[in-house]
Amino acid sequence: MAAPVKIYGPPLSTAVCRVLACLIEKDVGFQLIPVNMSKGEHKTPDYLKIQVKFSLQFSQRTAKRTYITLFGNCPLFLLVCSTHIFYSSCLPCGLYGTNPLARASIDQWIEAEGQSFNPPISTLVFQLVLTVWMKMKPDENLIKQSEEKLSKVLDVYEKRLGEHRYLAGDEFTLADLSHLPYAQYLVKGTDKGRIFTSRKNVGRWWDEISGGESWKKKSSKTSQNFHLLLQFEATPMATPVKVYGPPLSTAVSRVLACLIEKDVQFQLIPVNMAKGEHKSPEYLKIQPFGQVPAFQDESINLFESRAICRYICDKYSNRGNKSLYGTNPLVKASIDQWIEAEGQTFNPPSSIIMFQLFFGPRMKIKQNENLIKQNEEKLSKVLDVYEKRLGESRFLAGDEFTLSDLSHLPNTQYLIHGTDRGELFTSRKNVGRWWDEISGRESWKKVVEMQNSPPAKSS
Repeated sequence: MAAPVKIYGPPLSTAVCRVLACLIEKDVGFQLIPVNMSKGEHKTPDYLKIQVKFSLQFSQRTAKRTYITLFGNCPLFLLVCSTHIFYSSCLPCGLYGTNPLARASIDQWIEAEGQSFNPPISTLVFQLVLTVWMKMKPDENLIKQSEEKLSKVLDVYEKRLGEHRYLAGDEFTLADLSHLPYAQYLVKGTDKGRIFTSRKNVGRWWDEISGGESWKKKSSKTSQNFHLLLQFEATPMATPVKVYGPPLSTAVSRVLACLIEKDVQFQLIPVNMAKGEHKSPEYLKIQPFGQVPAFQDESINLFESRAICRYICDKYSNRGNKSLYGTNPLVKASIDQWIEAEGQTFNPPSSIIMFQLFFGPRMKIKQNENLIKQNEEKLSKVLDVYEKRLGESRFLAGDEFTLSDLSHLPNTQYLIHGTDRGELFTSRKNVGRWWDEISGRESWKKVVEMQNSPPAKSS
């Protein structure tokens, strides 16, 4: 590199320290640039050009020197691992896997961390640690609710870690690293550490990952005997991939749209959630959280829709829309950051509004007007950022339709066509233009057709 990677933000930030640990694991030189948030430095016009929270600036020497600025810790460390995958022979080259199958397994547990583990544990850390610093009164009900949610997640982890040394297999990966920051605060900074330590396999796993040299802020030099996973070669499918779940599910429809974009044949297997089929022992073997979708491709089982989409694009890179997930690490990093923005920033408020206005009435659940209002305000702020971005490029990650755009289709479809909140999108010139274009793709039209067809009967 011509210049070291630059990280902007305080190391006490869980998101910042996650990226730092990854850089140290990969032995990548970096410069940590402090951002004084108490003085509002993270809201200055100059800083907002690169990110609202924190960012990384990456420079790579090619025929011309290129600079890319990224935000969101997941795309940051995916870029680091992709670009520096063989940066040093003595480093953990498998931190993000060495083939599509390994990466898909890692991705699904990174997704599980972001979607299932992060929400309750971040709430607990805020209520038990940060409120003390901020001289605020903790919310005991919220603490209890979040502790119960986290316990259920860790029960799934306990089972998984009884089968493997680490979450994605028998090697330490980004899937494990991603859990370190919040777990560190909870185990070391609160009296709730027993949530981890009382579980035999989770406790063993925590002791092992938290004892790594990267987490101790020292460069790890202990992986010289690391053996690479078997190289993967895409072969023609003997049978089509299987997707379990109803197409009306936003997560299922995301995977279906990706498969159609990539021209990959699939078999859609209905799961009757009203009858509890998603909680049956057989189903829990392929989807440990008892949710949809579940995904099978020959001998591999995957869950978490965004991880499944990445896997499809990696394995079937030469089929269908070849640019759906980019063709080099820099482009993929740009796509990943907007997928992360969708999952972490767009999805929470849009999902709540969608449930309250579309699914709630059908389930005879009374609407919570305050909750609707709060999340409409949150979504508006997100779409203001999108409006600006889409004034600069045709799509979120650039001038090509990618997974980052596709990932937004399911929730937006419900909000625009199933509620009276469509103006959140259509009233914004660039967002409205973007929605018309992405929702007009043949792949999404086919998914909507499937959603409007009578449901198939499950066996």
